[in-house]
Amino acid sequence: MSHKVELTPKAEKYLKSMPKKFARQIIGKLELLGENPRPRGCKKIKADKERFRIHSGNYRIIYEVRDNVLLVLVIRIDHRQGVYKRHIRSIT
Repeated sequence: MSHKVELTPKAEKYLKSMPKKFARQIIGKLELLGENPRPRGCKKIKADKERFRIHSGNYRIIYEVRDNVLLVLVIRIDHRQGVYKRHIRSIT
């Protein structure tokens, strides 16, 4: 059974502000997350054990998997430079 993929307002805003070429790549990755929320190559974020990350080119997608309600919640989409520092600041 597939998971529903939802984006936080911050992730959605960043996705809309990206160049269309990269946004299409990210949307493709998000669709795949709905089918397999823990794909090969995904990694848990050390600072936050409940969240995972995947790569899409130079961008990172940080997300949570909520298996009990079949949901993938995309927390942040950002360029690889500094994404983790900004993410950690946002959870502390």
